[in-house]
Amino acid sequence: MSVRYKGKEIKVEKEKNIFIKGESYTYSLDLQNMGIEDMDDIKGLTDLQELTVLNLNDNKIMDIRDLESLFNLRALGISGNKIYEIRGLRNLFSLDDLDLSTNKITTIERLDNLTNLTDLDLSFNDIRKIENIDQLTNLERIRLNRNKIERISGLSTLSKIYELDLSINCITKIEGLDNLHKLRRLDLSFNQIKKISGLEHQKNLYELALTDNQIEEISGLSNLHELFTLYLDYNKIQKVSVLERLDNLE
Repeated sequence: MSVRYKGKEIKVEKEKNIFIKGESYTYSLDLQNMGIEDMDDIKGLTDLQELTVLNLNDNKIMDIRDLESLFNLRALGISGNKIYEIRGLRNLFSLDDLDLSTNKITTIERLDNLTNLTDLDLSFNDIRKIENIDQLTNLERIRLNRNKIERISGLSTLSKIYELDLSINCITKIEGLDNLHKLRRLDLSFNQIKKISGLEHQKNLYELALTDNQIEEISGLSNLHELFTLYLDYNKIQKVSVLERLDNLE
């Protein structure tokens, strides 16, 4: 199996999946950093129905297309392109890893059919609101760092999340996390948070990053008995004695 781009043949790599019993293989196609602007120029892509991994990172793609027939695709990377709008992914029901980071996306949309997703990366975009992902209840990791998000919302149905990165945004308040009982790592660094609150139900939280906010007082951590790593540097905190009550803190 192969595709052709500008006369060059790029073959699909076949590798046995050692984590699954029986005859199971991963079929990967690496098209990273090839200067691709139009996906129509990738000849033969729509015929690769057995493809499970597709790497389109670091190209010049503006419009996602020609992926509708790739029903077996499990991992898709389109990071570092010029995509403004999420589209062309609705039929990828088997997808569990999607990387759309470092694009020009402003709105989270048209992902509701991808209910097998466990890993979603939308970092380094221009997103202002967390929305339209409430159907993705199998999500375990979400990266939304370096966007323009002002409020933590739209996550209440995503109870399987254990890693959430919202660093480098415009968030002023910790909220909307009550149902994320499996959350282990939370990064809210480089925001505009003034008070540590809204973490009362995060009893499994292992790592919390609040670097470079506007926090003046350490509070709201008394229920975090599993907390092992805490980052509070570059805030306005003067007293740290309360941290002595967190027995597991390194």
